[in-house]
Amino acid sequence: GDLVNRGGQSLETLKLLHSLRDHIVVTLGNHDLSLLAIAGRRPDEQRRVNPDLQRVLFDDDATTLIDWLRAQKLMHVD
Repeated sequence: GDLVNRGGQSLETLKLLHSLRDHIVVTLGNHDLSLLAIAGRRPDEQRRVNPDLQRVLFDDDATTLIDWLRAQKLMHVD
Protein backbone atom coordinates (compact mmCIF):
# COMPACT_ATOMS: atom_id res chain seq x y z
CA GLY A 1 0.00 0.00 0.00
CA ASP A 2 0.84 3.68 -0.30
CA LEU A 3 2.42 3.34 -3.72
CA VAL A 4 1.99 7.06 -4.37
CA ASN A 5 2.61 10.35 -2.60
CA ARG A 6 5.74 9.10 -0.85
CA GLY A 7 9.17 10.22 -2.03
CA GLY A 8 8.18 12.30 -5.02
CA GLN A 9 8.38 9.54 -7.63
CA SER A 10 4.79 8.32 -7.75
CA LEU A 11 4.62 8.23 -11.54
CA GLU A 12 7.84 6.25 -11.87
CA THR A 13 6.73 3.87 -9.11
CA LEU A 14 3.37 3.19 -10.77
CA LYS A 15 4.97 2.67 -14.18
CA LEU A 16 7.48 0.21 -12.72
CA LEU A 17 4.84 -1.74 -10.82
CA HIS A 18 2.53 -1.75 -13.83
CA SER A 19 5.35 -3.20 -15.95
CA LEU A 20 5.72 -5.98 -13.35
CA ARG A 21 1.96 -6.54 -12.96
CA ASP A 22 2.04 -10.19 -14.05
CA HIS A 23 4.64 -11.03 -11.40
CA ILE A 24 3.55 -9.08 -8.31
CA VAL A 25 0.61 -8.65 -5.95
CA VAL A 26 -0.27 -5.05 -5.13
CA THR A 27 -2.49 -3.87 -2.30
CA LEU A 28 -3.84 -0.36 -2.02
CA GLY A 29 -3.13 2.03 0.83
CA ASN A 30 -4.92 5.19 1.84
CA HIS A 31 -2.74 7.37 -0.39
CA ASP A 32 -3.56 5.19 -3.38
CA LEU A 33 -7.28 5.40 -2.60
CA SER A 34 -6.94 9.16 -2.34
CA LEU A 35 -5.36 9.28 -5.80
CA LEU A 36 -8.24 7.23 -7.21
CA ALA A 37 -10.75 9.64 -5.68
CA ILE A 38 -8.88 12.63 -7.09
CA ALA A 39 -8.74 10.95 -10.52
CA GLY A 40 -12.54 11.05 -10.58
CA ARG A 41 -12.61 14.83 -10.20
CA ARG A 42 -12.66 17.46 -12.90
CA PRO A 43 -9.24 18.40 -14.37
CA ASP A 44 -9.35 21.88 -12.79
CA GLU A 45 -9.76 20.24 -9.38
CA GLN A 46 -7.00 17.74 -10.14
CA ARG A 47 -4.60 20.63 -10.74
CA ARG A 48 -4.98 21.67 -7.08
CA VAL A 49 -3.20 18.59 -5.73
CA ASN A 50 0.52 18.34 -5.10
CA PRO A 51 2.87 18.24 -8.12
CA ASP A 52 3.81 14.59 -7.57
CA LEU A 53 0.20 13.46 -7.99
CA GLN A 54 -0.37 15.90 -10.84
CA ARG A 55 2.41 14.16 -12.76
CA VAL A 56 0.44 10.90 -12.47
CA LEU A 57 -2.92 12.46 -13.31
CA PHE A 58 -1.72 14.31 -16.41
CA ASP A 59 0.74 11.76 -17.80
CA ASP A 60 0.07 10.19 -21.22
CA ASP A 61 -0.34 6.83 -19.44
CA ALA A 62 -2.67 8.17 -16.73
CA THR A 63 -5.77 6.28 -17.88
CA THR A 64 -3.88 2.98 -18.06
CA LEU A 65 -2.25 3.48 -14.66
CA ILE A 66 -5.42 4.65 -12.90
CA ASP A 67 -7.50 1.81 -14.39
CA TRP A 68 -4.85 -0.70 -13.31
CA LEU A 69 -4.70 0.80 -9.82
CA ARG A 70 -8.51 0.62 -9.53
CA ALA A 71 -8.32 -3.12 -10.18
CA GLN A 72 -5.94 -3.78 -7.27
CA LYS A 73 -6.91 -5.33 -3.95
CA LEU A 74 -7.33 -3.76 -0.54
CA MET A 75 -5.78 -6.83 1.07
CA HIS A 76 -4.14 -10.08 0.09
CA VAL A 77 -3.90 -13.33 2.02
CA ASP A 78 -1.39 -15.88 0.82
